[in-house]
Amino acid sequence: MWAKVLRKVVSAGPLASAAPRLRAMPAPAAVSGYAGAGAALGGRTRHYSDTRPLSEIQLQHLEGSNSGIATILMNRPHARNSLGKVFVMQLEEIIEDLQKDKSVRVVLFKSQIKGVFCAGADLKERAEMTNTEVGHFVHKLRSLMSNIGKYKEINRTVLLW
Repeated sequence: MWAKVLRKVVSAGPLASAAPRLRAMPAPAAVSGYAGAGAALGGRTRHYSDTRPLSEIQLQHLEGSNSGIATILMNRPHARNSLGKVFVMQLEEIIEDLQKDKSVRVVLFKSQIKGVFCAGADLKERAEMTNTEVGHFVHKLRSLMSNIGKYKEINRTVLLW
């Protein structure tokens, strides 16, 4: 469903010329630093909080005719992109970086898992938390979603794909 909405928004707006390239975006390489799939589109990919062999969240800046578009790639297949501690921490880092980056006009959230966008909270991980930890985690999630919502206030577009 989101793909249909995105296609309508993209095909009608200033991103119309980028739409075919966005739909054909390859998966990023599993290395840290700037590299990988972004290079195929003239961009760069950044992996966050590399405490694991493969980041759960990656940031890709497109360049050339697609400059000003940042893609947040979600890749947590074992938990269907559910919102766990590492996932949220990495997403917070990206949002913080993007808020400082004045060159970004559009932020595109995209799942790297076919047929899944985000399963919601990671209930298995949450079951292992104390009540205090749950309270802090819920507060962190609300703050994160509020920060994402602020993009509209600074004249940036956020798309979910």
